[in-house]
Amino acid sequence: MLVTGASSGIGRATAGRLASAGYRVFGTSRNGTGPDGAGYEMVQLELASDESVKQCVATVLERAGRIDVLFNNAGFGVAGAIEETTVEQAQAQFDVFLFGIHRMLREVLPVMRAQGSGRVINMGSSASVFAVPYGGLYSAGKYAMAGYSEALRRELLPLGIWVTYVEATMISTEAADDIMVAAERIDDYTPLRDEALDLFRKAIRGGKDPAIVARAVHRLVEMQRPPLVYRVDTPARLLPMLKAIAPSGLVDRVLGRRRRH
Repeated sequence: MLVTGASSGIGRATAGRLASAGYRVFGTSRNGTGPDGAGYEMVQLELASDESVKQCVATVLERAGRIDVLFNNAGFGVAGAIEETTVEQAQAQFDVFLFGIHRMLREVLPVMRAQGSGRVINMGSSASVFAVPYGGLYSAGKYAMAGYSEALRRELLPLGIWVTYVEATMISTEAADDIMVAAERIDDYTPLRDEALDLFRKAIRGGKDPAIVARAVHRLVEMQRPPLVYRVDTPARLLPMLKAIAPSGLVDRVLGRRRRH
C-alpha cells in the first residue's frame, strides 16, 4: 500500500492504522522522512516532479514487488480571494489535487492492470460539494478531483480496479498552519478575506480527529465493492442534500452578499 503525504495528519493516521492492521505500507513525504516509530516505510516524493513520482513508485516496486492500494492524500490549501491568487499559486494547487494524482496514476495503473486488481482512494473534501468564498482555488481543485475520480472509476472497473474518493468536512491537521495565502492583497476584499482566513484556521484546528478518515480508508480497503463516494462524517453526508434543497438566493445572502461596512 502506498499513502502519499504520510508524515503528518490524515496520511500519518491512515498509514499507521493500516500498518497496525498487518498491511505493508509505504508512506511518502517531500523529504522522505516520517514520524519516529511509525511502523511503515517512508519514500521521498515531490508530486510536481515527473522524475520524483517515477522514482517513488519504482522504489516501492523494488521493495514490495506490487502495489495493491494507492491512497492519494497529500495536499495543501490556497486561501484568499480568487483575484488575489497568482497563476503560479493556482497551478501549485492543481499540481497536488489533479496533476499530482495524474502523475501517480500514470505510474501505478500499469502495475495494477498487470495484477488484474487494485484500489485507488483519493482524498477529496466537502469543498467539492459546497464552495465557500476565499477558498475558491481549494474547492476548484477538489471539484476537479471528484470529476476525475468518477470518470476514472468507470474506466477501471472492467479491469478489476476500484476507485473511490473520500469526502469529509474539517479535520484537525497541521494544514491550519500551512495554508498558502493568496499573494496579492487587494483592499476591496479586506476585512472579509482576513475574517475568512481566521475562520478557516480555527475550523481546522478544532476539526475532527484524523483517525475518522483512517478508519474510513481501512473500511474501503477491505470492502468487496467500495462505493464511488465515501462520506466519513455527518456534515459531509448532509451537505449534498442541503445544497440540493437550499435556494441559491438564500446561499448568496448568507455567503456572498455581506458588505464590508
